[in-house]
Amino acid sequence: MGLISGRPRGAAIFLGFALAATALAQDVLAPPRIPLHPDAKVGDTLERTTEQRGTTSVERTTIVGREGELFVIERIGPAWPGAAMRLLVDAEGKTRSAQLGPITGAAAGELRPVAVADDEVGSDDEGELAAGEETVKTPAGSFACSKRVLERTEPLPQRNTRWLLKDGPHAGLLVRQRTEVAGRASELELVKLEETSVKVGDAEIPCLHLTRRTLLDGLPQVTTEEWVAIRPLLFQETLLRLDNGIGSARITTIAHDGQSAFPPKKPK
Repeated sequence: MGLISGRPRGAAIFLGFALAATALAQDVLAPPRIPLHPDAKVGDTLERTTEQRGTTSVERTTIVGREGELFVIERIGPAWPGAAMRLLVDAEGKTRSAQLGPITGAAAGELRPVAVADDEVGSDDEGELAAGEETVKTPAGSFACSKRVLERTEPLPQRNTRWLLKDGPHAGLLVRQRTEVAGRASELELVKLEETSVKVGDAEIPCLHLTRRTLLDGLPQVTTEEWVAIRPLLFQETLLRLDNGIGSARITTIAHDGQSAFPPKKPK
């Protein structure tokens, strides 16, 4: 669901991803999974542009080939400037191996192995329990919701409550979330909800335009706008655009003719 369910992924963490690591750093880890879309083909590519504090960066994921039953996928992004990561990914999206190398200069195309990060066991909502149904009133309207509660004691006592839209085509949409930690409470609530579309290239993509605001101890903090595709795009991405007052991220390319970032190998 991406941001719809309140479990952000992909561009939802773009502000953290923009804190670039040193190219070819020894601590670079490959992602354990690359979600694949149905009927994935060589050439499928998705590009996202991020703007933050006057800096623009691009993240691109492209299927550049096949090796037997495995997909050869390349990723470029601000975490390894001037380089690209090449991954072998199985049909389930699991990374089997990865390499990293520069895409320009005399050493362009010289790849070295990099470790694959451990696949996460469980999830952020592991242990979350159903807590009945409630009607939730927000500035966006009143919604019949399923209530879910997660309580933890480590590292600090914490209680997290989510209210998710119960029925309809957008069932699972996060309407409100309240987190209580060490005597403080933060809330995320839906302010506006509308169906619209976003143009990417020549395509008009149906989406939900969501406006959410964050409150800390009852005081307004950040307002975030999200444009979430109704149907998953390439690589199961759903977040078309995100603006949060600090920066923005948007999908700028969805194509099927993507090429490798590495220069062609010279014949021996």
